[in-house]
Amino acid sequence: MNFGYEKVTEDFLSILSERSKVIISRRFALNGKKAETLEKIGKDYNITRERVRQIEADSIKKIKKNFNHFKSKKEFDEIQAFFISELKIKGGIKKETLFLKTLGKEKDKNYIIFLLHLSDGLKKTKEEKNYHASWTLNNDIFNEAKEVIKEIIKLFKETKTPLNIQNLAEAIDFNKDKETLKSFIELSKKIETTFNKKEYGLSVWPEVYPKTVRDKIYLILKQQKKTTSF
Repeated sequence: MNFGYEKVTEDFLSILSERSKVIISRRFALNGKKAETLEKIGKDYNITRERVRQIEADSIKKIKKNFNHFKSKKEFDEIQAFFISELKIKGGIKKETLFLKTLGKEKDKNYIIFLLHLSDGLKKTKEEKNYHASWTLNNDIFNEAKEVIKEIIKLFKETKTPLNIQNLAEAIDFNKDKETLKSFIELSKKIETTFNKKEYGLSVWPEVYPKTVRDKIYLILKQQKKTTSF
């Protein structure tokens, strides 16, 4: 889908004061630079980080309150519907970095993130020690994903064997489609694809993250043995 993400964003920002516009641009990296922290922006304006957070929240509320008055309202409705439909295809949740790739080009990434924060029906889960940041339709899906991940980690610790997505679904009796299971697994920092990208395992396993040249040679030879055996 080709949307004018930058154009819609600029239309929304036009309603803000100059200071609020600059703060939003710096927070969401809409100025072509890296996203900046509350502390950094606060120091530049000689205000507290909480005041910066409040300005950011108030700016988003102001934009949402005036949606019907923007020229880009119709296009934003289409963008929002696209975001939700893409997330539903992925099982209602997706790791943020992977989700962004399905929504547009790299040059549009920061505008997409900003518009995601304006979208109703979407929630962002923050990065945690064991989980990547993600976007979801609701917290129940995220909680379900965490339970499934715990079950898979327990399975791997017991079996000590990498499994493909089909075998994983059967092993834990997963009753949803494989795309959903894949989205769930991708949230975990403890589970990764194996060296050959065909199976999943614990990220500490040499099959997943070979630490030495010897590990890599072993995995290559193991894969060759699999492909040549009858």
